[in-house]
Amino acid sequence: MKSLPSYLTLVMRFILTFIGLVSMIVYPFYFGWEGSYSTYYSYSPLLFTILFSTLAIGLLIHSNKEWRIPAISLIILSVFNMYDYPVLHYSSAIVFFIMSTYAMWNDKRVSGFGKISLIGYPIIFMSLMDFEVFQITILLLFHFIYIIKLFILKISK
Repeated sequence: MKSLPSYLTLVMRFILTFIGLVSMIVYPFYFGWEGSYSTYYSYSPLLFTILFSTLAIGLLIHSNKEWRIPAISLIILSVFNMYDYPVLHYSSAIVFFIMSTYAMWNDKRVSGFGKISLIGYPIIFMSLMDFEVFQITILLLFHFIYIIKLFILKISK
């Protein structure tokens, strides 16, 4: 059995997940509803790049190696914006969402989220922003539940 992450790691992952939740709400509330989250880069390029690169750290410190590819994809899509590097940016976004779904699908400790994520893929044909909101919500819920389960396991040991 793998050892459990330290309390510091769990707290950091919880904080980063919470920052993800706040940013998901604040961007549309403050700047208005856009076509996708990538559009918010134009309002504050430095904040966008720092925020999403920082959130990727939460995925990189995940003990499950299946989260490494989504983390690297998130860094790439935040550094290479949709205006100057559209192919790289959108390719990274596609890899991020598909590999996140794959990681959630294969995680036995927090089951069901991969299936819910996959069911939501048709939303992309209606609205990219709605698709991103749906997928990010599923990702955040998955990580919050996962972190809480790890905290409970750590406390009970």
